[in-house]
Amino acid sequence: MIEIEWKMHNRIAYIMVSGTSDSVSIQNVDTELERVMNLATQAVHLIVDIHLMDQFPSLNNIIRSPYLRHMRRGWIVVIGLSEKPLFRILVNSFVNGLRSSARYADSLAEALALLQTLDSTLPGEA
Repeated sequence: MIEIEWKMHNRIAYIMVSGTSDSVSIQNVDTELERVMNLATQAVHLIVDIHLMDQFPSLNNIIRSPYLRHMRRGWIVVIGLSEKPLFRILVNSFVNGLRSSARYADSLAEALALLQTLDSTLPGEA
């Protein structure tokens, strides 16, 4: 299952992944991301929390995400990789292969603070 919650006035998408993700839930999140990004005037960042994820989604689903090609794409911060070493290898390969701007954090609070240091245009509070 995948859930999306918007932080900081639709500038940061907090995506929580649990269990096994299906292509329909991935498509729903992609549609929501694209909708907000098309209306945005500044970069939209992702925080992806995978600490409850059981199975890594298909790389095809990830690569097809409109987020990765959008001109408003910002930083990606992944939470939960310290608990999932195999996922860390997959995420690192993915990030390097697509030349994405990514960082890692252990909690939502840490991820939000990290994004504040990476993007000075973000509002002061979540």
